[in-house]
Amino acid sequence: MGRLDTNVSDWNFEEHVASQVSAKGLNNHTQKVSIQDFVEAGTVVICAGPAMLPTESAADLIPIGLVENAVINMNRPLQRIFEIGSRLSYIIPGRAVGGITLARVLFDGDNILKALYWGEVENMLFSGGKYSINFKTPANDLGSEEDSAESNERPFSGHIAQDLTHKLFLHPIGLAFYYHDVEQQQIGATYFEGCMISTYNMGINAGMNILTESATMEFVRARSIDIDRSVETTWGPVNIT
Repeated sequence: MGRLDTNVSDWNFEEHVASQVSAKGLNNHTQKVSIQDFVEAGTVVICAGPAMLPTESAADLIPIGLVENAVINMNRPLQRIFEIGSRLSYIIPGRAVGGITLARVLFDGDNILKALYWGEVENMLFSGGKYSINFKTPANDLGSEEDSAESNERPFSGHIAQDLTHKLFLHPIGLAFYYHDVEQQQIGATYFEGCMISTYNMGINAGMNILTESATMEFVRARSIDIDRSVETTWGPVNIT
């Protein structure tokens, strides 16, 4: 039988908490956790950005406000292989895939689809691309009478975008999650590249005081953001690799 070296043989459950255990033993409490170290929902910032993690000195990231629920999930299929002559088995890992769901309150401002893709619209406006003529600024989203011929090409009306069949939503985007503790110390960040929206939901019934909508998307890969390097973005200092 194998022997495990552990520092929990001297454990005193009346004097220690598990977060105080380190590789150097119980006498070196280098991992103490205080009330200021916890992360709460109000200290997480979710931003939409370009499909790939920016590597330049600046990044255009747009915070997605009024998000009430955000779920990140990743799964990796596993295949178990047995062999004749043994009761043990092998586990062969497959390829990991992941998705994100955001639920948001509808208000007098950009709804969830427009908020997620507003950075993509700005890129098209400034690049003068094929569909840039149809993407209006917030003050002109409805366009004028002479623009009526292109009205079926617009991805949104005013602040609302709900047509997931529009060509705009064939473009992937990126999502950044920034995690801070209650003392505003940044503890880490993740950038999800190549996000494509697969489902948009909005429900309305007579008893609802507020309307909510949600978007479910899949992403290509998750990349860790280097929090030791700061750059300026359109909404403040952000750290990217």
